[in-house]
Amino acid sequence: MALDLADELERLIEQDAVWDTGGLGRCAQRLATGPDEPAASLARCFSGLQQRLEDVPVDDRMRRNLEGVLYPRLWKVIEAVRDGLPPGEQLNRVRALDRRLTELLDGDRSEGATQWRQEVGQGPPPTLR
Repeated sequence: MALDLADELERLIEQDAVWDTGGLGRCAQRLATGPDEPAASLARCFSGLQQRLEDVPVDDRMRRNLEGVLYPRLWKVIEAVRDGLPPGEQLNRVRALDRRLTELLDGDRSEGATQWRQEVGQGPPPTLR
């Protein structure tokens, strides 16, 4: 993943733009144009999160839980890029982020999430798997 993408991810965190689904979608589109698999995988992860945020309102507790997973794991991805770690290690970190978000969202038992699961089938959106 390119250094400029790492800078963009850091700005996403600084601006708390994860909760702006439009901004999250733009970041996902930018990552999707990246030249490697870690960027493409992160784009799919962000697209799935964007879909989930648009489909079901996120209460304060879930927001805190998402931030507790998203920000530290995303920072690990940024560090891997800046430290020049190989694409395989960057991808491992993206997959860890994706896996934890999937577990968290799949475990959400709020009424809205239950309704969302019933509409799309049991489990998280396929882009988060």
